[in-house]
Amino acid sequence: MKIEIESDNDVQYMMEMATVGTARGKKDKQQFLIQVNPSDTRVGGAYIKVYNKKTIRGAKVVRLGFDPPVIIKDHVGPEIWDITKSELDLIDVWLTEESEDHIGFNNWTVAKYLWNYECHFDMRAKRDEKGKVIKTSLMRYNTSDFDNLYKSNPKYVASILPIPCYAIST
Repeated sequence: MKIEIESDNDVQYMMEMATVGTARGKKDKQQFLIQVNPSDTRVGGAYIKVYNKKTIRGAKVVRLGFDPPVIIKDHVGPEIWDITKSELDLIDVWLTEESEDHIGFNNWTVAKYLWNYECHFDMRAKRDEKGKVIKTSLMRYNTSDFDNLYKSNPKYVASILPIPCYAIST
């Protein structure tokens, strides 16, 4: 996946986030950029950010909560995107599709994992006695290895959280 970086400010901004991927809209040129970027200063639940363009420059954004699956309207930053039901439908479908960067995992699983990773939860790969990785951290997350460990932390997004239907929920 290629993300267009237009300035040094874009590079700094992008480094503060984890990109889940880009979803293509019904019009071939329409693309959505989906990211997570937890903030220690933000009050409220976990969310994904969906931009109405494939770059952040000049894009509008909507924040979609993980649980509950709602549009979060209380934020500072880029202009709020008044996303339509048909655009939410596209995001819903995209979340069920296989990740381009993490083969074998859908975009929803990757979004939840990246949120937790960006929150600095210790989710290390499992290694054998020689140090060889036998289970990646994403594999461990996907099999709920970390859910019991972090279930009492309100910032943690559990691996078992089902894929929402934002078009119906919001």
